[in-house]
Amino acid sequence: MAIDSNGLVWQNWRGAHRILSFDRRILSFDRRKCKVRNGPDATGQQCPEGWAVYRKPGPTFHGGADYSSTDMLYMTETDRDGLGKDVVLAGDVNAHSFFVVMPQGGQMTTLTLRVPYPLGLAARAGSGRIDDPNARWKGRGFWSSYSMYTPWHQEGGKGTKPKVVKFQVRPTPLAK
Repeated sequence: MAIDSNGLVWQNWRGAHRILSFDRRILSFDRRKCKVRNGPDATGQQCPEGWAVYRKPGPTFHGGADYSSTDMLYMTETDRDGLGKDVVLAGDVNAHSFFVVMPQGGQMTTLTLRVPYPLGLAARAGSGRIDDPNARWKGRGFWSSYSMYTPWHQEGGKGTKPKVVKFQVRPTPLAK
């Protein structure tokens, strides 16, 4: 769970609904949208209007329902430095990617950051950081650690140690 600078609570939803099926959603809760915040009617179930759901696109198990995803989002983080203020990201362990929810023009936009290398990346979490504030986008990035429970499936094979990798995202494809 993570809380952004506006007080929104973010959580990836990872529940096994059937054998080996996981949901691929990030949920946010905004208490400011609640009609009832206290008093005798505040029972904990009174604010459905405070919830928003962001679903990661992707494949599902053959014949499975909409929630039977092959993906598994791991930790939810709010990034304030690397990708931008209040950008939410979760590592997608089974898809070598990060699922990102970011504010853009007063709305929330989702995107998937696919990681082609290193092979076997099992993204656990990401943390934004500014290494050089004067270097614009080149001085920003987010860091992720990764390791496999079965290291023989990742690049390097058996005996490979966990690693930390830095990702940088250009603001536009041709940014210098």
